[in-house]
Amino acid sequence: MMLDAGAFMEISPPEGAVWESAQKLTILHSSDFLLRSLDVWQLAFAMEMGVNRFWSFDGRQRRLAAAVGLELNP
Repeated sequence: MMLDAGAFMEISPPEGAVWESAQKLTILHSSDFLLRSLDVWQLAFAMEMGVNRFWSFDGRQRRLAAAVGLELNP
């Protein structure tokens, strides 16, 4: 398995942090971007893990990522 070989490492955000971020994103932006739940969860997780560049080819998700200040893939 790749995890056992050291190719990947297991990480997890603080308990409840993704949930709280997802709630905030939904309250602040769902009506602006017509968000789907998985779009919000993926972005909330990325934010809680401290990423600064977000890769997505989904237009709604990209607009949300830009709105919260993340750099996007070209």
